[in-house]
Amino acid sequence: MGKTILLSASAGLASALLAAAAVVGPGPGMLLAALAPLPLMIVGFGWHPLMAVLGGAITAAALSAMIRGSAGVVFGVLVMLPAFLAAHVVWRDDVDPRQRAGWLALGAAGYAAAATLCGAFSISFDYDELQTHLLRQSELVYRVMTGIAADAPLEPVRGQDPKLFIQTYAQLVAPISTLVLGMIYMANVWLAARIAEASGRMPVRRGPLSDMAYPRLMLPAAAAAMLGGMLPGYIGLAFELAGVAAVLALVAFGFAVVHDITRGMAGRPLILAILWIVTLLVGLPALVMLVVGIAELAFGLRARRRAGRNP
Repeated sequence: MGKTILLSASAGLASALLAAAAVVGPGPGMLLAALAPLPLMIVGFGWHPLMAVLGGAITAAALSAMIRGSAGVVFGVLVMLPAFLAAHVVWRDDVDPRQRAGWLALGAAGYAAAATLCGAFSISFDYDELQTHLLRQSELVYRVMTGIAADAPLEPVRGQDPKLFIQTYAQLVAPISTLVLGMIYMANVWLAARIAEASGRMPVRRGPLSDMAYPRLMLPAAAAAMLGGMLPGYIGLAFELAGVAAVLALVAFGFAVVHDITRGMAGRPLILAILWIVTLLVGLPALVMLVVGIAELAFGLRARRRAGRNP
């Protein structure tokens, strides 16, 4: 029992230290902070999901006592809970390995949307007040970027309309937050699974990510979320973030398909490395991966390739 508590608390402390690296600023600090869920996920994957909860709860309580209560709540929502949920999926032995990878990717993207929505609620339960807050923050960003003083009137800089920038930035804050959080959770799940498997602690067969599968209802659900995003207020925002999560999951699915259909190709590692690097730096290949993911769900590209037909 003592060993279990010590291991869980150590993982929680490591996660807290990684999260605290964000105060260092952009660059290495933000990269380390993005890995905050990793220690708890490793413990949850390799030992038991409840150990992730135990380590996260101990750390959250310590943060609440030493800093303030909201610090523990934020740690629990952004670090502990996703680690537990991912570990819970991994430990279920009644799930097909292909479906397990798909549910982990969907869960990571979906949880990012839910966490972003919770963040919006933490600002205000009134949607109009939330928009006012976001516009205020967007104006502050614009003033910092352009060097306009806080008490000076807003003026176009290099022909840029300040009102258009402020409104666009305010509208993109929540979707971009969902995308970033979703990518962070997906990366942590992948790393934790690799580490747990390499250490011989993975409770189930992980299976290659190129075999990842989604339920067929994924496409109509994504379409419904996109349409629901046009609704007003928080209902529309919830649907919009769900649509963003679905898009991110489909992009990841597209990468899984490309990893599969490039098997046996000469120079495959170089092709995949270039694709990933360009996507991370520029982002445009993600649109192609989105189309590939949709096509796989609609037409079964991998099954057609294995059957010897033209994808």
